[in-house]
Amino acid sequence: EKEKSEKEAEIERLKNVELKRAHTIIEQKNKDITDSINYAKRIQTGILPSTELMEKCFEDHFVLFSPKDIVSGDFYWAVSTTNRTTGHPISIVAAVDCTGHGVPGAFMSMLGYTLLNQTILNPDVINSSDVLNYLNKHLPENLDSSGQNLNLQDGMDMSLCIFDHSKKTLQ
Repeated sequence: EKEKSEKEAEIERLKNVELKRAHTIIEQKNKDITDSINYAKRIQTGILPSTELMEKCFEDHFVLFSPKDIVSGDFYWAVSTTNRTTGHPISIVAAVDCTGHGVPGAFMSMLGYTLLNQTILNPDVINSSDVLNYLNKHLPENLDSSGQNLNLQDGMDMSLCIFDHSKKTLQ
């Protein structure tokens, strides 16, 4: 009876040692993942328009940006440039909500950001509908590396405005 009780106590002690070891491993993995995601947040935050750029676009403005997770599929984008056709100074701003939350959404937001930057370099993109059409065409192309035209459910909702400072018009 005493020997059986000692064996049960030893088994219980070994279980506790294993549980503590597993807990330590899980804590370390969790810390590594959280540190990695926090670093990704620094990268994602770095692509957002600076206060100076936003002030260049619109003297009187505010930004409300409150992502649900550490990184997200939500972002805003802005550029101050000139209209290729008229030469007028324009500001282009977008508020974007990509499919997915957390890390998958953050990947989509990086892709959306890159595509938006490409639109201002493309001479065929002149107005707001051109920007949206460009994204509508190139987003699926960038998500389907197999070339099989898969019907992917990934995308983004976007509000995009182009303000012509000379004419005081908004698209």
